[in-house]
Amino acid sequence: MLHTLKQTLHYLKWDWPTLIIFELLHKLIALTILIPHFFSTLTSMMQESDLTYLSPSVIKQFILSPSTLVLGLFTIICFGYYFYFELHTIFIYFKCAIKKQPLTFFQLIKQSLKESIRIFLPQNFLILVLLIFFIPVTTFIFKINVLDSGSVTEFLFDFIYQRPPFHPLYFAFIAMIQLLFIPFLFTLPVMIYQKMSFLQAMRQSFYLTKGRVTSVTPLMLNWSLITALTLMLIYTMGILIIAFLTKLIIPSQEVILSFFDTSFTLKNMLSSIAPTFIIMINCAFISTLYAQINHPSSLTSLSSSTSHIRHLWIQYVIIFILALLMGELISPNNLYTNHLSDEIQIIAHRASAVYVPENTLSALDYAIESGAQMAEIDIQQTLDKEIILMHDLSLKRTTGYDRKVSESTYHEIQSLEAGSWFSDVFNGEIIPTLEQALQKSKDQITLMIEIKSQPHPVDIVRQVIELIERYDMEKQCLIGAMDYRVLQAVKMINPKIQTVYITALAYGDYQDLEDVDYYSIEASFISLALIDQIHRSGKQIYTWTVNKASTMQSMISMQVDGIVTDDPILLKNQLTQTNDKYISFIANLFFNASEE
Repeated sequence: MLHTLKQTLHYLKWDWPTLIIFELLHKLIALTILIPHFFSTLTSMMQESDLTYLSPSVIKQFILSPSTLVLGLFTIICFGYYFYFELHTIFIYFKCAIKKQPLTFFQLIKQSLKESIRIFLPQNFLILVLLIFFIPVTTFIFKINVLDSGSVTEFLFDFIYQRPPFHPLYFAFIAMIQLLFIPFLFTLPVMIYQKMSFLQAMRQSFYLTKGRVTSVTPLMLNWSLITALTLMLIYTMGILIIAFLTKLIIPSQEVILSFFDTSFTLKNMLSSIAPTFIIMINCAFISTLYAQINHPSSLTSLSSSTSHIRHLWIQYVIIFILALLMGELISPNNLYTNHLSDEIQIIAHRASAVYVPENTLSALDYAIESGAQMAEIDIQQTLDKEIILMHDLSLKRTTGYDRKVSESTYHEIQSLEAGSWFSDVFNGEIIPTLEQALQKSKDQITLMIEIKSQPHPVDIVRQVIELIERYDMEKQCLIGAMDYRVLQAVKMINPKIQTVYITALAYGDYQDLEDVDYYSIEASFISLALIDQIHRSGKQIYTWTVNKASTMQSMISMQVDGIVTDDPILLKNQLTQTNDKYISFIANLFFNASEE
C-alpha cells in the first residue's frame, strides 16, 4: 500500500500545474456556459409546453412534451460528454506521467478532444448511462456531498433514518454497489489507454481484477480513508490558522463574528473545490493500480523524477487568476441579500411528529411549548362533512382502522384511538377536529392549514374559512395546498387570508402566481437564485421537511424565511449555534476564555 501511495503522489505532482489549469478551465466552462445553457434550454422547453413554472401537477405534461424529450435527451448527452471528457483528459495525463512523456496543456486538450469523441460510437454510447446515473452513486464524493448534505430529497432518507431496521439494509446496499464496482474499476483506463470499446473494456477490467478483488478492495477502501482524513486535516488546519490570526488581529468585540464568517467562507471554498480534487486523486490511484497490474515495467522510478514544466511562474499566475474567477463565480456572498423576514420561522410539521403523535392536540401543545412560531397541520373531510386533522387518505396508519376518511363518519372516527401507534404514553389520544385545533391554538401559535387535494375544493375551503372567521383568527392562520385551485378559492372567498403554495419541484416564474403569499418548497430544490426570485416578488419562502441538522444549517445559511420540521427543538438549537464540530470546538478553545 505504501509503495502504491508513493507512486500515486509522484504522478499527481509530475506536471500538476497543467492538471490544475485544465480542471479550473473545465469548471469555468460549466459555470459560464453549460449551466446557463441548461437553464436557458429548460426555459425554452417550458415555453414549448405552454408552461410558466414547473410543479408536480404539470410535470407529466412537461416530460411528455416532444420538445422536452428531444432537448432533454440532447442536454443529458452534453452533460454526459462533459463529464467523460474530464475523466478522459485526467487519465491521459496520468498515462503520460506513468510513461514520463512530456505533454503541454494544449497537446493534452487536443489529444483528449480527438480521442474522447469515440464515446459517440454505438458500441460506446452505453457509457453515458453509467456516467449520468451509476458512477455518482458509487463514488465517495457523491455520498459526502449529496447524501450527507441533504441535496437528495430528505424525506426519502427520513424514511430510512426513522426506521432502525432499515439502517443495516441501507449500508449493505451501499457496500454491495461498491463491491460490484470493483471488477469494473479499470474500465475507463482500458477504454482510453487501449482504445477498446466500452463492453470490451468492461470484459478486460473484469479479467484484470479476476482473483484480485480481495486485494484491490482493501486498497480502494484505504485510499478513500486516506483521502477523507487528508481533506479533514486540511480543513482543520485551515480553521486553526484562521482562529490564531483572528485572535491576533481582530478587536476582541468583533473576534467571534469575524472567526465564524471567515471559517464558513473557507468551508464553502473547500466544499466547492474538494470534489475536483477527489476526482483527480481517485483517477490517479486507479491509474497506478492499473499500471501495477497490467504493465509493471512501465512504472516510473521514484528516484528519477524530472520536471517537464516550462515557464513555471506563468502557469502559477494562470492558476491564480483562474482560481480567483472560480471563487467569484461560486461564492454566494453578497449575491442575494434581499431578505424579507426578521427571523427564520420554526414551523412544526404535522404540529410536531418526532416526540408526539402527529396532527393531535398533544402535538400542538408540544409545538407551542417548543417555541415554534407556526404549526403545519393537515386536514381531511369526513363522509358527513366534518373536518379533522389527518395527513393520510386512510385512517389505518395512525389508528389501525382500515378505511378512508372520506368513507367514515365523524361518529365512527370519534371512537378511534390515535396515539398508541406512536407510544403507550399517548394511549387514548383522539383525532381532533379543525375547530378543536383552532381553539387550542388561538393566541398561542399560528396555524398553516394544509388542505389536501379535493374533487370540489371550493366546498372545503369555504368551510375552513368559516371556522377561521368564527374564531377571529384570519391573521393567525395560513391556508396551504399543493393544488393551486385551492388557493384561488381561498382568495375568492376571503382575500385577507394568506395562502401558501406547497410544492416539491420549483422552477419557473413562480412570482406570477397572484393568489400565493408564501411558497413552501421541498429542501432539495431550494437555491439562492430561487430565494432571490421569490423575495424580489415581495413574497416569502419556506422549505420542507427538514429534519437533519446539516440541512437545517444549509437552509439557515441561505436565509429562507421559514423551515418546516418534525423536530422544532433541534431547529431552535441550530438557529442559535453552528453545526460544524470543528468550528464550534475551535471557537470554544480559542475564544470562550476571552468572552468570559
